[in-house]
Amino acid sequence: MLHNKRKSSWRSLVLLIAAVLIVMTVAAGCGKKSESNGEGTAPGASQGDKGKVIATYKGGQVTEGEFDKYAGFFGLMNPQYGMLLSIPQYKEQFLKEYIGYKLLADKVSDKAKEETGKQADEFEKQLADAIKNQPELKKTLETSGLTEKEARDFYVLVFSVMKNAEDSVTDAQIKTEFDKDPEGFTKVELRHILVSFDKDEKTKRTDEEALKRANEAKDKLKGGASWDEIAKEYSDDPGSKDKGGLYELKEAKTYVAEFKDASLKQPLNEIGDPVKTEFGYHVIKVEKREPQTFDKLSADTKEQLKQQLSNVQIQDFMSKELPGLIEKIDLPQPPAEDEKAPADSEKDSKDNAAKNNSGK
Repeated sequence: MLHNKRKSSWRSLVLLIAAVLIVMTVAAGCGKKSESNGEGTAPGASQGDKGKVIATYKGGQVTEGEFDKYAGFFGLMNPQYGMLLSIPQYKEQFLKEYIGYKLLADKVSDKAKEETGKQADEFEKQLADAIKNQPELKKTLETSGLTEKEARDFYVLVFSVMKNAEDSVTDAQIKTEFDKDPEGFTKVELRHILVSFDKDEKTKRTDEEALKRANEAKDKLKGGASWDEIAKEYSDDPGSKDKGGLYELKEAKTYVAEFKDASLKQPLNEIGDPVKTEFGYHVIKVEKREPQTFDKLSADTKEQLKQQLSNVQIQDFMSKELPGLIEKIDLPQPPAEDEKAPADSEKDSKDNAAKNNSGK
């Protein structure tokens, strides 16, 4: 809860794909039925001309049926996509990103295609196994018009673009990213008490009440009370309250700004004054710091930096280049609410007129 919440839309989609097999297995094991968009219809099951061109871009087109299947692919993993796609602005953005993936896929290296293809083969196999154990999943696929082969193709589309972007990130770029905030890679071990204010629906404390409670916790700790005792009594952080407020070695950059700053600057083994963040007030005791040089970074940290840079690369394309490559978007627009009112009023007027003329 204390960590940065930055997340890109394309990365979120990729994480959804990675989670799909777990979701399907759990759903099958619990005997739950696959859900749709809340109206009994899977995403992508709209009526009308499936061959209608809804987008034109430099070098290609997207038909309604094609896009329905792409939306159905993500709706298969997360029913919330069905609801989100009922929002015109979101649906249009989702369509634009799909076009972006298609354009970027044309630039994917053979190596990235080959590696992603192997993963996709396993994905398709597990999807087929899941369908055997969960009849409702097969029904969802059929409703959206999506085949197992097409689901595999969408898997390849997204993952190959991601893989290609990550492969293009150089060690020099990773080093440059590290040099932007080397102190942020310092590993910090600390204890803390979080006292939430009015943003927390459970406590609904005012800012002043939260600060007062945080100072109470601080005074008791300075008076010799144990962290285990005070964390259980005062802390609203579920991730650490049952561990004496302990967060073992973590890179400081993973924390929100104010907490990060305190973790790097507060004197070691001293209980500091409450620090305010978006979550509330924190009473912090920093127990250990381990600065890191670039050559000592773990493989996982370097991989995270590579993913971060590839994320920026894809987002730059989506926001800067893609708009100039899209020639036309022609999604059906739902009637506006204020357009419905006159029609209803007109009907009421006609009904009233009919009643008056009939003498009723």
